[in-house]
Amino acid sequence: MQEALTYFYLEQARIVGAVIVDRAERVQMLARVDLAVSILTIALQLFMTGRVISKLGLGLAIACVPVVAIGGFIALAIAPVVGVILTMMVAERALGFAFANPAARVLWTVVDREAKYKAQSFVDTVVFRGGDAASGWVFGMLSKTLGLGGAAIAFVTVPFAIGWLVFSLKLAVMHARLVDKARDGAG
Repeated sequence: MQEALTYFYLEQARIVGAVIVDRAERVQMLARVDLAVSILTIALQLFMTGRVISKLGLGLAIACVPVVAIGGFIALAIAPVVGVILTMMVAERALGFAFANPAARVLWTVVDREAKYKAQSFVDTVVFRGGDAASGWVFGMLSKTLGLGGAAIAFVTVPFAIGWLVFSLKLAVMHARLVDKARDGAG
């Protein structure tokens, strides 16, 4: 659910823009956020990604981002402040780069090459980019048309993040079944 990250970006722009009015200060702070994401991602990939995926499975690796998103939406609904949004952005991006993205790549290993490249193109273009655009429109509609504030939108979004979590875990189960099936067919 790329929409969660889009929502956090929109809220980051809104909250940080309201608190830090000087553009140069905002750029500096967001650069520090990007640095934190990069350092955390490298550390997690070096020391944990392989262990988490091999010992705890794809389900945990794929589910970490929706779990963080659920926590982030709840935290933003309670306290829509700079510290919360920046913490969520760092956590969601670093865990995505360190665990969820590598785990998602592993999901493709049970699909034949032709189907993989056709599907990946669709997912990357239509699902991710279309999801970004659609979520921007939905969040805009919720705020402008219905008059919901950031905290209310965050709360309304929690059930969708729960659906994302359930879908992620189902993908991991389906992958395990396909791996078992391929192993049984080869043996």
